[in-house]
Amino acid sequence: MSELYKDFGDVRYEQQPHIAFEQWWHTLVDGEARGAYLFAEPLLEKGMRLVEDLDDAKDAIDDPTQALISIPLNVTRLKLMKMVKRRIEAIYQGKQGVEARSLKSSKARYIPHTAARQETLKRQLRVYKQRRDWEQEGKVFDNARVAVELKLAVKTSTIDRSGGYVGEMSAVEYNRAVSNKISKLNSQAKSIIKNVGKGVFP
Repeated sequence: MSELYKDFGDVRYEQQPHIAFEQWWHTLVDGEARGAYLFAEPLLEKGMRLVEDLDDAKDAIDDPTQALISIPLNVTRLKLMKMVKRRIEAIYQGKQGVEARSLKSSKARYIPHTAARQETLKRQLRVYKQRRDWEQEGKVFDNARVAVELKLAVKTSTIDRSGGYVGEMSAVEYNRAVSNKISKLNSQAKSIIKNVGKGVFP
């Protein structure tokens, strides 16, 4: 994990979490804020340039992130700008409102692979930390108590595969449903933490 530590630094903190996170996020790494350094797309390696030889032209043609355009120089500047504008609009036709770069073509150091909801992540982490703390203290993990503390909603009625109403859950069924939900959150938290150790998010 040395490379991961090199990029992320020491993520331990003693002060308020949001303050510590903000300071960590804005710490400069190679002259760039750490958050951008880790997760943002790098600056464009190739900007607009004048193609002056065949090799340069071939490189531009072979590069899927570049477009090679030949423009006439015997027209007025106004007309030339209109021509260039129309050509660029034609190149980007159908892409309005869509990011030009996809996750597959992302060059960021670390790429979020799925969209994560903040509230769900909080629940997963709280369940994981509570289970870990109680295990270290030798206590029996109380699913029902954790469910109440996290305000987890569990359906109290059962529905068959056809969508028909069957009836209210018994106490045993309800406790089993709560236990399953808590166990699932704990497993998800473990998986997320394991992936973070590999540099995979979330």
